[in-house]
Amino acid sequence: EGDLIFNVRPAVSFSREGPRLRVAGAASLNALWYVDGVQTNRVLPQANILANLEAIDQLFFIEAALVANQSILNPFLPTSAADSTFNKYTYVQWRVSPYLEGNVGNNWRYLVRSDNSYTYSTQTDSELDNSYYGRHVGQVVLIARPVDGSVKVQRNVTRFYDQINAADQTLDTALATVNYRFTPQFTAGLRGG
Repeated sequence: EGDLIFNVRPAVSFSREGPRLRVAGAASLNALWYVDGVQTNRVLPQANILANLEAIDQLFFIEAALVANQSILNPFLPTSAADSTFNKYTYVQWRVSPYLEGNVGNNWRYLVRSDNSYTYSTQTDSELDNSYYGRHVGQVVLIARPVDGSVKVQRNVTRFYDQINAADQTLDTALATVNYRFTPQFTAGLRGG
């Protein structure tokens, strides 16, 4: 059985930038209308928002993001009533990232950052269903000539909340680099971790 499908996607975006707070985002509605009624008409929302706050001048920052999306898993499957979750995939992810960043003198930079991401989806067989991902980083960088370098430590943590007896998956890394600039075009370095 054939049908004529109208897909209308109205969207709005916004941006606000002040001296310490920046916010940007977009939202849309993905509307599908089936003229002959072969499928159920539906409106699927989508949103994406990002904010960055300089909480303490040139020292402490907070970044936050929200992504929400609803889509159809298989457009060829029949759907039930508009409020049903059958054949719909809802995905929400929010992230908060506090961090310290700055300089010590003219030659040293530092960064201590903790990215914390939480994901929720309506699909129970999805690997991302109700999960947490954290990336925690500490880094010190020497910006000098002719010698520069850096030391970076990082911990990645993945946690799945709906899996029984699932242990956190953790990866710890450390990396150190040293570079020597012989000329502006020739640099040699060592890297270890």
